[in-house]
Amino acid sequence: MRKRTVRMVLAAIRQVEIDKQIKLDEAAVLNIVQKEIKTRRESVEEARGANRPDIVVATEAEIVVLQAYLPAGLSPAELNALLVRPFSKLAPNLLPIWAR
Repeated sequence: MRKRTVRMVLAAIRQVEIDKQIKLDEAAVLNIVQKEIKTRRESVEEARGANRPDIVVATEAEIVVLQAYLPAGLSPAELNALLVRPFSKLAPNLLPIWAR
């Protein structure tokens, strides 16, 4: 499963490089990986609607493989801290209610 998924993403990356005749940087590669994850999430929803649990399980496994190649996201607490800090210094009276 892992090998097949990685090969599919590498093929997508190579295809973009060939189409645009450029060497992709890391940000562009990460965007392609995110696009592939989005496509698979849409496939999961369609498979659920079609009552195909076999496809759902396989596609969700592919998503897990692809997510391993993305940088870790911010936790809700880290995101909140990044958003609240600038507002609290500039205009504390404008802080959203959820941040107080």
